[in-house]
Amino acid sequence: MRATPYIAQIDIHQLGAGYDNHIYFTHSYPAGDIFHKVTGRWELNQDRLPAGDQPGKRYDVFVHLPSHGGQANVKYNFIPGDNTERAQADFCHVNQATRSNGSDTWFEFGTFTFWEGGRIEADNLHDAGTGDADVVFDAMAFVPHNSKVTTQACLLNDSGT
Repeated sequence: MRATPYIAQIDIHQLGAGYDNHIYFTHSYPAGDIFHKVTGRWELNQDRLPAGDQPGKRYDVFVHLPSHGGQANVKYNFIPGDNTERAQADFCHVNQATRSNGSDTWFEFGTFTFWEGGRIEADNLHDAGTGDADVVFDAMAFVPHNSKVTTQACLLNDSGT
């Protein structure tokens, strides 16, 4: 038996880096290691999202990757929220180290549709996790989509290279 089940709370840190000079970070651990699991959640303003029986609102979604601190291949889960259009959750894998390439940068995920309950989540558990690669939780931007051109969602799923 563990002395404390709250190991994840010990391994969450802040750093004066990234968007607006503030990020949270933790370390990557193997999938299934629930004692170390830390989940970041980014929610749209729920008051502005339509009910599930209405047409969804489309957003171009971007994540900010800091110049340092991110080293892991992170899975971002896109949860559309309650909807009758049967929109399913989607995901993108982003290698935080290679995508930032040592510079503060915005990375475009693509265009997504959201309803009430819509959000994005990412955690620090994945198959190759060893406890030593940093996983960064930085800013997320949801820009109302207003053009006829749609950026295909999740075209990129980094293999970890």
